[in-house]
Amino acid sequence: MKTPTILLAAFLITGCSEESKKPEQPTAQTNHAQAESFDSFFEKFSSDSVFQKSRIKFPLTSQVYDIDSEKEVTSTTDASEWAFFNIKQLKQDKKYIFKTSSEKEQYIINVKMEDTGIYVDYIFDRQSGKWTLVKIVDQST
Repeated sequence: MKTPTILLAAFLITGCSEESKKPEQPTAQTNHAQAESFDSFFEKFSSDSVFQKSRIKFPLTSQVYDIDSEKEVTSTTDASEWAFFNIKQLKQDKKYIFKTSSEKEQYIINVKMEDTGIYVDYIFDRQSGKWTLVKIVDQST
């Protein structure tokens, strides 16, 4: 009777020690912890032109509402055509109204200008843990 108990104990001890030697597998929680926060990304995106350009998915798609044809027109901007834009500076101007909406992997900054028809969405997606500007939707009238 003691032999099976000893074998079982030896098996459990060996099994536990083997288990502890296995490297930890990354979990969604640890990957999420490594992902950058949108706030820290946005701070750098708004102040560093080189960083900004590196975090835009080129060619950047822009949708603009054409008042004359009453249709959305889609265009693209290549990296060589991109000019640095400090979007955060608009936030400091009281004429602009900033609204944000976010989901787990997407962040949308909506910029409106009081008493005008300016209404633009900047859409950012998290790709491989890093935030990237993927689209601009201008619904200004």
